[in-house]
Amino acid sequence: MYRMAADSQRRALIAVLANSGEETTIDEVVARIGARERGDAALEIELIHSHLPMLQEAGFVTFDRNRGTIRPQERIESFEQILPTEELMNADVVRGDS
Repeated sequence: MYRMAADSQRRALIAVLANSGEETTIDEVVARIGARERGDAALEIELIHSHLPMLQEAGFVTFDRNRGTIRPQERIESFEQILPTEELMNADVVRGDS
């Protein structure tokens, strides 16, 4: 699990998904974390080809590449134990919940 949280983009993705708790789309995730990271196109490519497959293989999300949807699994909540609180809170700010 620590390996999953080692990358800053993956931590941002995990925080957004853990906070939402429901199915979302690639476009929504890119919009939520793209402002903190580099360009949207590069972020989308990394999410689709690297981060989401890794999280899916470990059982943290269900990723439907054809539909472009991501559904967090209950197991994703276990990241709350290792992610800094401010990281989880920043996901709310990026979403516009503040």
